[in-house]
Amino acid sequence: MEGWLACCERGGVLVGFWISEREKLVMKEVMEQGFPVIRIRDEGFGDYYKPAGSAFDACAAGQLLQISTLPYNSPRPVFSRAFCWEMNSFAERIAATPSFIPS
Repeated sequence: MEGWLACCERGGVLVGFWISEREKLVMKEVMEQGFPVIRIRDEGFGDYYKPAGSAFDACAAGQLLQISTLPYNSPRPVFSRAFCWEMNSFAERIAATPSFIPS
């Protein structure tokens, strides 16, 4: 946890799928400390999508960016090792590119 927080203190932004309990704890702590986070979602966004609860407030404050590689109404992916590797690869591309803009 100290390493992730130190990364954020140096201006880093954590990117992830945030599905495991430990990952969720990291995301929660980082956000509680006021640092921004990018969350990759496993579903697309409808025309009228809006995050709920604390995610809404975090998005409105510019602290949380939610993105997805999937179009709206696509079948939800099966959580498999291959799918998780694909999401991790997407997160790595974002993290490795300072001005990454998904296409």
